[in-house]
Amino acid sequence: ADSGRDIECEYHRYDNILNRIIIEKWFIECKHCKQSVSPNQIDSALSWANAERPDRLIIMSSGFLSNRCKDHLKTAINNNKYSYKIEIWEQNEIERMARKYPYILKKFNIEVKDEIVNYLNEYHINYIKRQPMVLMNLFEDALACFPTREKEMFFEIMSVFFLKFEDCKDNNLNYENVIIKNLDELSKNYSFNFINVFINVACNLLLHNADPFKIDEIIDRQESYKLFLAEKYGNDVANNLIIYGNNYQLDKDAMSTIYNDFCNIVVKYILENEKKYYSTEGILCKIHN
Repeated sequence: ADSGRDIECEYHRYDNILNRIIIEKWFIECKHCKQSVSPNQIDSALSWANAERPDRLIIMSSGFLSNRCKDHLKTAINNNKYSYKIEIWEQNEIERMARKYPYILKKFNIEVKDEIVNYLNEYHINYIKRQPMVLMNLFEDALACFPTREKEMFFEIMSVFFLKFEDCKDNNLNYENVIIKNLDELSKNYSFNFINVFINVACNLLLHNADPFKIDEIIDRQESYKLFLAEKYGNDVANNLIIYGNNYQLDKDAMSTIYNDFCNIVVKYILENEKKYYSTEGILCKIHN
């Protein structure tokens, strides 16, 4: 009845090269189906777009598109059959974008499940509850159990928060050595339990990165931060601080692995061995046999 016309809108974006606002015409086809969307259900939207020639056609579904439907669109896109861009927004993508605008969700009384709680590791939860007393020797012994490659990746990730800018001027920077040195200085000068702060930050940051709905948001933020650092402190500092985004492209599987392995190995070791590292006076020190 609507001839495929669900939503017509304009998207305004600033073009840095042309130094002006570019206005794009977008057509959006909305589907709310109990079953997956089939190819014939998007025919009217394609006909509408073929006739009107928008800059972008978005197929939006509260559920999912069938594999046949996706293959149909993919083949058309690869063959350059259409002059406009086609995007698919399914349930997960819509929920990811919706989380960025909580005021809209509140306005329309929409509740979106926070998926991140599903990724919480049991040792992370126990650590939050216990908040153990941790000195450097306990932390270093726990890290010794961590596989070398994952430990390197871990310290690259943590470099964003625990490297000094002057450290980043060294192109042969060893992240682990420098961060451990900085942590040791902080724990001696400010609080002997500063390592506990570090581990809390590490668990939360790794969990945030492990959430697949956050990948695009993290990449965008890293790129913006890198530009800021490059302008203020130079490219060497920017590249050294944002290295993990370049090396791993924030792959969701890699980030999930590093989060769970850090919890299952390092955090678990700390929780199970904390009592071996403090004396009857309540001062942390390792008990040697």
